[in-house]
Amino acid sequence: MKVPEEVFEALLGREGLFYSYNFTVEESSPLDVQVAVDPEILGRIFEQLTISGKRHDTGSYYTPRGIVQFMCREAVVAYLGGTGLREDKARAFVYDHSTEELTNKEGDRAFESLKVIKVVDPACGSGAYLLGMLQELYALFALLQRQDRKFSDDPAKEDHQRKLHIIENNIYGVDLQAFATNTAMLRLWLTLLVEDTGGKPQPLPNLEYKIETGDSLLGPDPSEPINWRRGAKGDQALLYDQSIHLTIDELRRLRSKYQDSHGGAKTQVKREYEPKLGELREKVTGAGVKDRAKFDWRVEFFDVFLDDPKKRTPGFDVVLANPPYISARHMAVDKGLLSQMYASAYGSYDIYVVFMERALQLLRSAGHMVFITSNKYLVADYGKKIREMLATSATILGIIDLADCRGVFSALVSPAITFARNASCSGSQTVRVARLSGSEWEQLSHSMLIAQQLSDLQDHFAAPILLSVDSKKRGLLQRLEKDATPLGELGNLRTGVMGFDYWNVEPFVHELHESPACDGPHHRRLLTNSQIAPYSLKFGMPIRLYKDSYTDPCIDLSSTTLSEETVAFFEAPKIALRGVARECTAAPDTEGCALLVAVHGIAQSRVDYDFLIALLNSALVNRLHRIQFYGARIPQGSLRYPISFWADVPVRSPDPEVVTALKSLMAKASPTDHGEAAKLRQALDTFLFDMYEVTPAEMME
Repeated sequence: MKVPEEVFEALLGREGLFYSYNFTVEESSPLDVQVAVDPEILGRIFEQLTISGKRHDTGSYYTPRGIVQFMCREAVVAYLGGTGLREDKARAFVYDHSTEELTNKEGDRAFESLKVIKVVDPACGSGAYLLGMLQELYALFALLQRQDRKFSDDPAKEDHQRKLHIIENNIYGVDLQAFATNTAMLRLWLTLLVEDTGGKPQPLPNLEYKIETGDSLLGPDPSEPINWRRGAKGDQALLYDQSIHLTIDELRRLRSKYQDSHGGAKTQVKREYEPKLGELREKVTGAGVKDRAKFDWRVEFFDVFLDDPKKRTPGFDVVLANPPYISARHMAVDKGLLSQMYASAYGSYDIYVVFMERALQLLRSAGHMVFITSNKYLVADYGKKIREMLATSATILGIIDLADCRGVFSALVSPAITFARNASCSGSQTVRVARLSGSEWEQLSHSMLIAQQLSDLQDHFAAPILLSVDSKKRGLLQRLEKDATPLGELGNLRTGVMGFDYWNVEPFVHELHESPACDGPHHRRLLTNSQIAPYSLKFGMPIRLYKDSYTDPCIDLSSTTLSEETVAFFEAPKIALRGVARECTAAPDTEGCALLVAVHGIAQSRVDYDFLIALLNSALVNRLHRIQFYGARIPQGSLRYPISFWADVPVRSPDPEVVTALKSLMAKASPTDHGEAAKLRQALDTFLFDMYEVTPAEMME
């Protein structure tokens, strides 16, 4: 193919697009200052292109370089600790690049251990974590280098061979998008080029069997044992075992050869490699043909999972990721299958919790995962299964809440970093935690984390993990809960239309009085969060639903596929509760409205409704929520009020005199605006503070 000179002139000439840029192929560390365009720009381009394309569907967000470096370093410290190196020495080595405290034996062990570390990003995107880990390992190998710790006998090739070893042996990546994996490979190639200082350029490695395109989640559980023999007995079984090892050895040889082959030799090696991989696939799965919809980790990364157990424990040493953030209600195709495959796929789950469970499956015993995700799993209902899994099947080592930080993501999420080890803890768990704010994340360090007992943050293994609860707040919670019954035990408390049904009921939603469908016995007004105000419902307001505008939406419940129990709950008198708001909000629903997503309600209460409405709008319950769920707020400032929060609100049995006084105040008030509602709340709170034996000062802290 011949490209005209004019094309290059338009790009590289004095008037060309790229002439004014100073390019480099070296990816800077967070502390470097270079007036240049390095390969990290490829990651930025990837993010921006997915914004206009599939970003909403894929939940892809770019992680700042400083956070990537911190996560990679923490993973390496944990890995070295698992090899017997003391934590203080590992931290000095990894963070300060100091080898002064390392004995010769420790240096040798660190060098050999790092040479065989296996690190994967199962949602690698444009390769931020792969590049981050490459840079960390490269720097550590350089610190350990001496005559008997090197990668090449030629000093001029040492740096290149060191980086090549890391790329070919230590890091792995998978992503659903081919564009992402191609970008990741390009970044790895570019960072390798910077070390190629010889006269003749070294050929670049083939990475298509190290950075692969596929669905990380839909393949089999890689931690499940394989029935290799499939009925073989005696000598036949022994021969079968030998043939498997021979197949894996041959695949390892061919892949190593393929990574360094080019031109016709590359094509020839691939012709040998693919059938041999199919042979292994048939022995593992019973099918020789690759299912492109399901990435089988055991086959594609056979050197990680099918190596001789006497040489290394199967599984990755480290799993690093910033997985996608996609709610289950947006996964029409895969959500049912994922729910069957993963225990963490619970309720209206987000896909990142499934990636966390997959990480535990990918890890060897005592391997480490470091994830940055939404912090919502810490307190949300859908996070209960992954919380239980992390606290029982694994060990939570640390959590950093970044919800109050600025500029971590452009995403509308409140992020948190989670560290865990793939080994259950037999005794009490010590967790290092931090809640950062502002720009503190830019100087992220391990010293910011404070050790706490997991039992101080979590009542039981599936319960919300409350990072902000200290001994003083816990004492207040215990006082509020004294002689009280959880709200969920006092009536029929449930949420409205679940995320899965949101679009299913759309055809039955109409404007009130403008459709015959709203004239039947089962037509009901449809409540959204914006219509629920403290102490009262507000109808006739403009509402945006299903990409359309409504003033007073209603729904024909008789035509929907909602269950009889749901319809009966909607049509009953109840208290409506907001699921998203700036403060706890409850209002009486006397006509029996249908509740949309993130709206909850309690019907058939055994406690006086007026008393409950006073309590559920009170400063007391707001204080309770700030202690327990403030970290899971939405970045714009709104707070989430999951049904698990409402279910645990402590309700004391009121004296008749208190109920009478509250009813009198509420009957006289007309809380039609925020100011009137605030006055009513203040008056009602006086009775409630006395009843719960708390002071106004305690409620305002």
